[in-house]
Amino acid sequence: MVDVCIVGLGWLGKALYEELASRGKNVTGSRTSQKGVDSLVEEGMRAFRLVLNPEVEGERLEECLSAKVLVINIPPGRRDPDVELRHPQEISHLLNKALEFGVEQIIFVSSTSVFGSVKGSVDDDAVRRPDTASGRALLRCEDLLMKKTGGKACVVRFGGLYGPDRHPGRFFAGRKDVPSGDAPVNFIHREDAVGVIVHLIENQVHGAVLNACAPAHPPKKTFYHRAALHAGLTPPQFLSGGGDEKEVRCSWLQRQGYVFERAGLEM
Repeated sequence: MVDVCIVGLGWLGKALYEELASRGKNVTGSRTSQKGVDSLVEEGMRAFRLVLNPEVEGERLEECLSAKVLVINIPPGRRDPDVELRHPQEISHLLNKALEFGVEQIIFVSSTSVFGSVKGSVDDDAVRRPDTASGRALLRCEDLLMKKTGGKACVVRFGGLYGPDRHPGRFFAGRKDVPSGDAPVNFIHREDAVGVIVHLIENQVHGAVLNACAPAHPPKKTFYHRAALHAGLTPPQFLSGGGDEKEVRCSWLQRQGYVFERAGLEM
């Protein structure tokens, strides 16, 4: 039997697959194109094709979606004009199939974008006020996930992801007059994003809704200056302001005693 099925073997999903496989887990995962599946198979990974259209299409669905743990790692399409309706429909159909096949644990990868542009400290149970279509789509997905599973699934909201091939030093390099230089950053390294999901799996956590960001929240001007220098690029120049912007807190992870590998947002 498959231990973990990862729907969405992209930049984060592949790293999660590799970590779980290194721990002896029987892992499989999906891509939307056959070319993508073939590429993963060539790398020695077990992969299958799965498309949400919005109903679930693909091969070996029962074998893979009946895994002990299903990790749903499919971000909403930011350029899809119908994302608020379409993405929740896709996730709903996927959940129906997984529940039909008897999945035991479901982990849904969400984003701190569900909080929108609120001010001040934002913890796991803060009111969600998304101000983007993709954020609103994720809010609906979170709600429907908990409803369909009777509150037994897990939702993990990641802050901005960075890591190999996604170096933050490139984001604003060389730019001038970048606004909100005093705003706190809410980032998490891919290594810790993987670590949080592994923690949920290995501890068989059910019913948790949690934020996942590194404990450090330096101002944008400090973080991006350091990141640009680390990447050998020209640091950006920021304007003042934004000190009261959103700072994401992670009380659930603190209570769990989770230890971040990149707590200080090391590159």
